Amino acid sequence: MPKLSVRDPGGNTQLIELGADGLVIGRSKDAGVILEDIHASRLHARITRESGRYVVTDLNSGNGLYVNGERVHQAVLASRDLIRVGHSELVFEDSGSAPEVRFSDADAAGAAILVRRVEDAASLAQIRTVGSTGSSATQEEVEALRKKARILTLMYELGKTLKGSISLEEVYRQVSRLLLEVCAADRILILESENSDEGLRLAHRADAETGGRREDRQRTVSRTITRKVMTERITLLSSNASMDPALAQGQSILLQQLRSVICAPLLVRDEVQGVIYLDKGKVAAFTHDDLDVVNAVAAQAAIALENVHALDRLTREAEARAAYSRFLPAHVVEDLLQRPESLKLGGANQIATVLFADIRGFTRLSAQLDPEVIVGMLNEYFGEMTEVIFEHGGTLDKYIGDGLMAIFGAPYAGPDDSIHAVRAALGMQERLQILKEQFRSKENRWHDLQIGIGINTGLVTVGYVGSARRLDYTAIGDTVNMASRLESNAPAGAIYVSRSTFEATHGQFECRALQIKVKGRDEPLDCYQVLCA
Repeated sequence: MPKLSVRDPGGNTQLIELGADGLVIGRSKDAGVILEDIHASRLHARITRESGRYVVTDLNSGNGLYVNGERVHQAVLASRDLIRVGHSELVFEDSGSAPEVRFSDADAAGAAILVRRVEDAASLAQIRTVGSTGSSATQEEVEALRKKARILTLMYELGKTLKGSISLEEVYRQVSRLLLEVCAADRILILESENSDEGLRLAHRADAETGGRREDRQRTVSRTITRKVMTERITLLSSNASMDPALAQGQSILLQQLRSVICAPLLVRDEVQGVIYLDKGKVAAFTHDDLDVVNAVAAQAAIALENVHALDRLTREAEARAAYSRFLPAHVVEDLLQRPESLKLGGANQIATVLFADIRGFTRLSAQLDPEVIVGMLNEYFGEMTEVIFEHGGTLDKYIGDGLMAIFGAPYAGPDDSIHAVRAALGMQERLQILKEQFRSKENRWHDLQIGIGINTGLVTVGYVGSARRLDYTAIGDTVNMASRLESNAPAGAIYVSRSTFEATHGQFECRALQIKVKGRDEPLDCYQVLCA
C-alpha cells in the first residue's frame, strides 16, 4: 500500500498509509497528516486517488506546494517523490506505482547545444579519428582508439541483436545497455508518443549501476528539448543546463537539476514515435562522439521498431483473417483488414436475403449414434455447407444446433443477392447428396440425411452485435423471422422461398406456388417451392 514518510522541522517523523480516499495535509487537527510546522497552512494540500494514480493538490496555501523542488498547484505522484509543505518534507512511497516521467517547461537557452540530423546516422563515420599525423600515438590516443573499436563492436552486435527482436521491450533493453556502457549516462529514458497533454509517456528506463540517486530519479525531463527534437527531427546535445532560469535563484534543491542531455528521435515509417533521452548530473558530461553514437543507435532502434510493428501487424492480420474467414467470404475479410474502422458495434438497415437450413430428423438420427460420431458428422456437414455458401458470396451468420443461418447482401449488397441465395440452396442440396454417399461408404445411418431450407428477402438490420470483448455479425428483423418460419415448414429436401425472393429472382428458377400456415399469422402465407434452376 502507498505510504507517506513525513518529517517536520523539529525532526519528528511518522509513516502514514494512504487509502483509496486520500487525505489532507496541514496544521489543522482535522487533517489526515498533522504537521507541527508554523509555515504550513491549516489545510495546506490534499492527496487523492484518481484513475489508479495518486494526485497532490494545493489547497490555496500561503507558502505554496512543492514537488521535487518545483512549485505546483497539482501533480501526479510517482514513487520517491519529495513533497515540501512549509518546512516539512514528505516522501511518497509506492512500490507498485507505474513508472512516470516528469517534464519541465524551463528553457535551456544559453546552454551549449549541438545537433545531428537523423539522416547522418547511417554510419559512425563522424566519430573523429586520432593518431593520424604519422607520429607515435600517445596513451590517450590509444585509449581513444580502443574505445572507438569497442563502440564499433557494440554497434555491430546491437545490429545483429535488434535484427531478431520481436518485442518493443527487448529493443529498448538492448539499446539502453549499449548507451549506458558507451555514454556513461546517469539514466536513459525511452519515451513513446501518446495522445496526452504532455505528449510522451515513459516506456523504458535504465539507470547506471549505482541504481540512481534520489536526485537522479526525481530529475525532470526538459519538454523544450523533447519538443525541439521531435519537431525538427534532430539529435540534440545540451552540454550545460545551468542557464535554466529556474536555477538563477540558487535554490539548493534545484541545483540537483544541473545536467548534460542528449535526446534523439525514434523515426518509424517517417513518423516520430518517441525519443531516447540521456542525461548526466554534471556540465559537459557528453562528447561529440557520444552525440554521434546516440544518433546512430536511434536510427538502428527505429529500424528494429519498424520490424516489430510490422511483425505485430502481420500477426494481428493473420489472427483476424483466421477468425473472420470462419463466417465471411474471402473478399469481405480482405476489406475488413483494409478498413478495420468498420468493425464496430452498431447496425444499419438494408435489403438482404436470409437463408435458414436445418437437418430433418436429427434427433432420431443422433439417438442412434455416439456423441463423438455425431460431432464428427456435424463438423463434416457444416464444413461442406459453409463452402457452398461462400462460393455463392454469402455470409455465414451462425450455426444453430443442427441448423445454420446465412445472409446474402450483407455487409455488401448487390442486385443478384436473391439469385445467389437460391443457387446456394440448390448447391447445398446437391452437395448433400455427395456427402450422403460418403456417409453410406462409412456404413453409418447418416445416409438418410435430409435438410429443409427457407429463404426470405426484405429489410433487415445488420451489423456487429455484442460487447467490446466479443462481437458477432448478424441480421435481425421480421425478414429473418419469416425466413426461419419458411424453413420450419419446408419438408425434407425442399427449398421454400418467400414471394419477395421469388420476384427478385426474375423467373430464373422453376417454382411451384404454395400457401402455408405460419406461426404468428392468421392468414395463409404465399410462398414458392423451388423445383430446379
